[in-house]
Amino acid sequence: VSGSCSWAAVVSSWRTCACRAASACARLAASNRAITSPACRLCPAAADTSVTSTPSGTSSGVPPRTAMVPAAVLLWVMEAAAALEPDLVILSAQQAAQAEAFDALEIPCIVLAPETLDDFWAAVTLLGAATGTEERAAALVQYQRGIMESVTTRCAETEERPSVYLAGPEFLSTAGSGMYQNVLIELCGGVNAAAEYTDAAWTEISLGELVSWDPDRIYMVSYAGYTRDDIMNDERFSALSAMEHHEMDFLVFPSAIEPWDVLNPSAALGALWLGNQLHPDMIPQEEYVTEAQVFYRDFFGIEVGAELLLSHGG
Repeated sequence: VSGSCSWAAVVSSWRTCACRAASACARLAASNRAITSPACRLCPAAADTSVTSTPSGTSSGVPPRTAMVPAAVLLWVMEAAAALEPDLVILSAQQAAQAEAFDALEIPCIVLAPETLDDFWAAVTLLGAATGTEERAAALVQYQRGIMESVTTRCAETEERPSVYLAGPEFLSTAGSGMYQNVLIELCGGVNAAAEYTDAAWTEISLGELVSWDPDRIYMVSYAGYTRDDIMNDERFSALSAMEHHEMDFLVFPSAIEPWDVLNPSAALGALWLGNQLHPDMIPQEEYVTEAQVFYRDFFGIEVGAELLLSHGG
């Protein structure tokens, strides 16, 4: 992975990596090596080439992309990463076994895998400390906390609780109560149709289960292996109530820059969007669009048009 698309690392728990993180930070300080780019920046053109990273998934939902990679390929990736002489390598939980190898090369290394909002905020704080961007990390955490608390408070004021089915990478796979998406649905004033499932991973269900649930709203993830049209044209799903008013009740969860339904820097935007979809009287569309534009301008340094933010398959 080269510097122009500088994502060769990210994501474990604050508790399990605190010692390694402290060691990495100390080594960075001792060597006077500092990372100046904002932590968790997702705009490739603006990324700092001194940090290497790889996308990864946790129970928040994005499928891990490093699973079942041949050992020879992993060795090549590590050699390529080492050749870049990175100041810091950030690994996913799936890549944790590589940490010792980077340690042996005396390359500072942090392993991250946030499972909850608190874990994610702790990870952001950790990355801020490791990259010398503590103030920026604190600003992101404060921003997300404020949005999440505001959405939760406002959506709690209504007695209406639409049932929600979140279709995962496959349409008949969904997020149960063990995943972050369940928290997202609940804080936005909805009821997860699949809450009976407790796995911390996408759960496969049957067509019969989905038909019996007949959810009020169906949202599909932006990283699905199918399209909205595929489902609209599949007769098996035509009897679902959400399909009768599909312009409003069957939408793609937004992904202006990155998926909004997972634990990442723009997770708060996902809460605003879903809150608006379920309770537009509590959270107006104009609010989520304006907040998203300000967020990307302040944290990513990019301008995002309203048309992109509103293009969610409606």
